[in-house]
Amino acid sequence: MVQKRPDYLLFDENTKALVFGYQQNAIQRMLDYDYVCQRKKPSVGAIVNPTRGGFHKCFWGTKEINLPMYKTIKEALDKHNDIDVMVNFASMRSAFPTTMEALDFKQLKTVAIIAEGVPERRTKMIIAKANDNGVTIIGPATVGGLRAGCFKIGNTAGDLLNIIDAKLHRPGTVAYVSKSGGLSNELNMMIGLNTDGVYEGVALGGDRYPGSLFLEHMLRYEANPDVKMIVLLGEVGGDGEISGACLKDPHHGYHLLPTLLHHHCHELVRLRPPLSQPMADLVGLSIQLLVGQRAIGGNHRRLARSAFHLGGKQGVKQFPRDGGLGGP
Repeated sequence: MVQKRPDYLLFDENTKALVFGYQQNAIQRMLDYDYVCQRKKPSVGAIVNPTRGGFHKCFWGTKEINLPMYKTIKEALDKHNDIDVMVNFASMRSAFPTTMEALDFKQLKTVAIIAEGVPERRTKMIIAKANDNGVTIIGPATVGGLRAGCFKIGNTAGDLLNIIDAKLHRPGTVAYVSKSGGLSNELNMMIGLNTDGVYEGVALGGDRYPGSLFLEHMLRYEANPDVKMIVLLGEVGGDGEISGACLKDPHHGYHLLPTLLHHHCHELVRLRPPLSQPMADLVGLSIQLLVGQRAIGGNHRRLARSAFHLGGKQGVKQFPRDGGLGGP
């Protein structure tokens, strides 16, 4: 049976996943991560391969193990009642029907949809059914997510060397949510190098309608007493970042996110000249240096440092509706 956990936790050290699709490399990476995290049992409970059943041979550390493989989701879940996560590697053509089928099983609490190109209307149908059934959707078009020291989805965080360098084999206290899977890997490294490490990270996926929102995950993190810092990494377009920035600390009343680009893409301005000017100069100089295959000199490094320093000191600034930048 699936062990009960708090609502703010998607994964723990006992999480078992059903992998839909015979993605051998991704499965092995999940098992390798389990092993370096010193899990007692593999996180992959079963595999669904519509073309054949049987067993899949893989490695658990230095030992060979066999993972059960079934032709249907129903057969797999009927025989493995300890599985509560499904990692769906189905293609864009079959991601919708397989996910909708999975949502019929109450034991599943989280479904990650890896495929890109799922039609938007079908994604909305998945979201509606998931909300009705109390299931968290990660994706579509995602690399997945992880809880450090416990569980990771598929190819999240790359190979073992990258995982060790980013300290993802043991939990920290920083939780993040990102739009991009590639940038989430950068976040893993930056957080690992500058803090006590990642606690949990989720990449929502790059599609227009993600299965879950920034705010949903931030509320989970806020409810978790083991999370001491929340990081949101958004992208241009959409208003999910704005909703996340509106989240306030219930104990102190201040916004959890001190810095945010305005959702109309106006520039954050506090001093003159505007921040775009030194950044534009930096980009121009960098292009010249790259074309000439020359190293970046001290002046250029100082310019970059100053630009990012100014950016870090910008506060949230409201701009007039006419698009003006306001006074200094």
